[in-house]
Amino acid sequence: MDAGAVRAVVERIEALPATIEGNREVLAWLRGERQGYDEAEAEARHRPARLVDFDAPAANALARAADMMIRCVAAVAETEARGMEIGRWLMK
Repeated sequence: MDAGAVRAVVERIEALPATIEGNREVLAWLRGERQGYDEAEAEARHRPARLVDFDAPAANALARAADMMIRCVAAVAETEARGMEIGRWLMK
């Protein structure tokens, strides 16, 4: 797939809602069950999108995933801190 097709797949995944349905859709993309439209080849058509190379795990660039994990951990910590503040306020 060319860079434009890859960007279109990334945008589709990033636009998914943070719901169970959205998580299922992301999982389907990660498993290679979804296709992206590719115009780069002589025959423009939908092609399977392979986001993770399970045969060669070291070949995967997971910087984006690590960045997202850090953001999730920070969001959980912030939510817990707010919850404790609210709890202290309610106990007054």
